[in-house]
Amino acid sequence: TRVTEHLLKLQHSRLAESRPGWESSVDVHRAKARRILADSPGLKAELKAILTVSYADGRRFAARSLRNELDPETLPKICPYSLDQIFDLDWWPPRH
Repeated sequence: TRVTEHLLKLQHSRLAESRPGWESSVDVHRAKARRILADSPGLKAELKAILTVSYADGRRFAARSLRNELDPETLPKICPYSLDQIFDLDWWPPRH
């Protein structure tokens, strides 16, 4: 949820001062997710279903945070990030 929330904010926000905090959050939560998967490899089979639910939450949180910058309905309804991108420690979305 936090990874997708902050990836959306990084991609869609025009605010520069918040970027380092969001990038740090993405790094921390990617690392946590990777550890969870290492400890529970059976979860890999469930990742697509988990992403559907967690993205909906992340989108809602990002929309609330960005509501003064953009129409929240402009955020993608379906996760625009692949699982590989979400877990890739070096991948960042392009800015709009």
